[in-house]
Amino acid sequence: MKKLFKTNQGELSLEISENTATGTYQKVGTISGEFIENTFTGQWENKGLQGLMEFTIQDKKLLGSWKEGIKPGPMRGIWNGELIEDAEKNESDPDKTMKKYLYNGLEDGGIYQLRTSEFDVIDGFETILSDFDKLYESYQNSSTLFNYSGNNKIVLIAETFTLVFSIEEIDIENYDEIKKYFEDLGISDLTINILLHMIEMDEYSVTTIVGKIAKSGQKINIQMTDTMYGNSEFDINT
Repeated sequence: MKKLFKTNQGELSLEISENTATGTYQKVGTISGEFIENTFTGQWENKGLQGLMEFTIQDKKLLGSWKEGIKPGPMRGIWNGELIEDAEKNESDPDKTMKKYLYNGLEDGGIYQLRTSEFDVIDGFETILSDFDKLYESYQNSSTLFNYSGNNKIVLIAETFTLVFSIEEIDIENYDEIKKYFEDLGISDLTINILLHMIEMDEYSVTTIVGKIAKSGQKINIQMTDTMYGNSEFDINT
């Protein structure tokens, strides 16, 4: 049984077989250990480092912790995430594979990135970021649009800072039809409302998403990497 999670440590691809589980994350990271009654206990390895980790899967959420070093001791870090894809279900119903509707809106050939300062996030921000990852077609061999570190306060990194929205199945000006279309795909109301705002404003900036997942009353620093036309930096107020 294979499952894919969006976590604060990147995407985790998990394969479960009877009472054991193995997985990969951050392209070169691996995990292995016991998986009993929806609880994983084992080790991680990544770029020459190793340590212990444990997590429980419940209600499509992964809740866990980790530490560096394989000697027993208290866990130091958080390893949380949400289920993106259940491969077993998709194999039985191939039509459930998600199409892509968001693309990089910048010139091909460049390397781009958006990075925020630390900021407070609203409840449900993980669902919003996971939804956008599902809808986004990467162009830099990344598995996601977003990565973040932290829990109630996060630093967010995005693969690009300008998006293009493309959908052929329905009229882009029919907001009710768009809403129903993405509801049927399992996209949350929070994410759909952000999409509708972008469509109405005809502005598909990643900073719009940042502003929507941030609690009000904050100043957030935005750093944009652009190897084609130069880097830039500015603040947004929420």
